[in-house]
Amino acid sequence: MAAANSSNANSGDSREIPDLDLCFCDLRVVESYCWFEENAGRKQVVCPKGWKGCAYSRWIEPPHEERSVAVIQKVLKELNDNKIRHSLQVSRIHGKHAKKIKHIKSMIQAVHTDDDDSDGEE
Repeated sequence: MAAANSSNANSGDSREIPDLDLCFCDLRVVESYCWFEENAGRKQVVCPKGWKGCAYSRWIEPPHEERSVAVIQKVLKELNDNKIRHSLQVSRIHGKHAKKIKHIKSMIQAVHTDDDDSDGEE
């Protein structure tokens, strides 16, 4: 049975904790990381259904030192800023392509209109 439990031990950011608590849904809790404010990067066990499950949560790590929290929060802010910057760049690219596509469609429509006019003249 130890082998079965160890196979879950490295399955990613959220993993099943063998022989520990059950949440309020009577499911085995999973290990997770909190990414909010002063608890950013701190390990906890939670309901495996996440936000859709019950509100069960228990810390399995002590609070981080103040300096660690400040560094984690700075990194998270930089990541978020980069995501916003990337999103803006993508929307600008899509905007440029949308203008080109609209121009090409109007050119195609003009060609079709010219073809229809020339068909009627023959």
